[in-house]
Amino acid sequence: MVKKMNEKLNERIISAAYGDAGIVERLKIYWIARHNEEAKSTLAEYRKIADRVHSIRGEEYPEASAIKTIQRIKREEANEKTFSIGWTSQLSKRPGVYAFGAILVVMAIAFALLREPKPNYEGYTEAQVKTADRQAKEALAIVGRVINRSRNTLKNDVLIKQIGLPIHESVQTVNQLFKEGNKHENIN
Repeated sequence: MVKKMNEKLNERIISAAYGDAGIVERLKIYWIARHNEEAKSTLAEYRKIADRVHSIRGEEYPEASAIKTIQRIKREEANEKTFSIGWTSQLSKRPGVYAFGAILVVMAIAFALLREPKPNYEGYTEAQVKTADRQAKEALAIVGRVINRSRNTLKNDVLIKQIGLPIHESVQTVNQLFKEGNKHENIN
């Protein structure tokens, strides 16, 4: 199992070389270095650098300089983090900025709607108007004929034949029964 060198493996080798990795991790890195020449040479190089760094005495790198360096690094990190957060938090403290932004958005929408090209309308020609008038008259004539036929059908077929005749027959039957009923009353 020979691993290829990649950035993650390189970081693991650096941790092992400087003694920051745990015992199990260091053993894994030593085993990988034993089977991979590139990992072995990288580990050896970082070990030499780590030995030189660890051999630096306090006098060679004064504590005040280390404190200044740490403070500078912290300030740079804080500036990086607060730049993106800082301007948004400053905006949230000022409602006028939000109002101005909303006005800009509304103006942009209104401008886009007003700039929309209007369709060209040249009007209808006299021939188109005459054709439309003729077609409308024909359509109304057809509708009129349909309504007249429907009215005649309703009047003649439905009202007279379907409703009127059965009612007439029923009334005649009732009248006939009344006539016959009067005959029986006289007999009693």
